[in-house]
Amino acid sequence: MKKSKKKIISGFLALSLCLTFLFAFPLTGKAEVQTSGTFIMGDVNGDGAVTIKDATMLQKHLAKMSSLSDTQLFFADVDGDWETTLKDVTTIQQVLAHFDKGNALVGDVINLSGAFSSQIDLSKRFEDNCIAVTIKKEYGHNYSLKDFSEFEFTSMEDLTGYSQSVPMIVVLYLKNPGRDNVIAAINALDYRAERDLMSVEPSYLAIGH
Repeated sequence: MKKSKKKIISGFLALSLCLTFLFAFPLTGKAEVQTSGTFIMGDVNGDGAVTIKDATMLQKHLAKMSSLSDTQLFFADVDGDWETTLKDVTTIQQVLAHFDKGNALVGDVINLSGAFSSQIDLSKRFEDNCIAVTIKKEYGHNYSLKDFSEFEFTSMEDLTGYSQSVPMIVVLYLKNPGRDNVIAAINALDYRAERDLMSVEPSYLAIGH
């Protein structure tokens, strides 16, 4: 009877340990990470620095030993080609070894903490040369490029035409294209969420592009 009781207790403890393990370490391996705040390109694990641990995390993802979130994949893509490959691993390693980083984005600080920038969907690809701006319709003003002096834009395209009945939507084209510059341009306009702008976002590409 005592042996049977011990077996039941042992079995219960083993089951408890298994359940604890499953909840603590999901089988998917998908890491839960924050999607707003200040980030560093190449900082895959989000510890505030780019180290060999980040290159290793990306290697494990590529070898299907673990799975990175969309946010982590965005910051792992240090050559900005919208793909995470061994090339990104090598780039991180080379920068850590003090090779010339060239056009690599390793170490670049990205701010996603503002009213508009915190809404950027990093799981979607977007154009690297422009942003889309929706202006609150109560602002009866015919906007032009000079109304967006916070960042270096070269031209503006009006998608709606001047009308007080609907919000005005414009596309602003960047002087210096780049994913990081798209985010920087949105950062520059974040404060206007409290004033005249309804939304500022990247120009997302259709699925398949």
